[in-house]
Amino acid sequence: MAHEIITKVQIDRALVTGLHQIEVSANAIITKVAKDYAEQTGITIVKTENPQVAAEQPKAEPSPTADQVRAAVVSKLGHTPEGLDAAISKVLGK
Repeated sequence: MAHEIITKVQIDRALVTGLHQIEVSANAIITKVAKDYAEQTGITIVKTENPQVAAEQPKAEPSPTADQVRAAVVSKLGHTPEGLDAAISKVLGK
């Protein structure tokens, strides 16, 4: 059985979609960077013994588009920070 690998990318996706918890299979491999980053950002990683239970969990809302993320950031900050588009592209994996 293939192992699920959890990296910082999955934590970033959880943050972008507003999740505070992600569920993974019991045999998932979580990188140290992902584990540390999850702790720093308040994301809880929950391992489940039954991978089928994890698969049945409701799916997260579709990831927002780069334009939606950009608009939200600019709205909160009141300005466009330098490097915003590059950061959004990196987080969204585009």
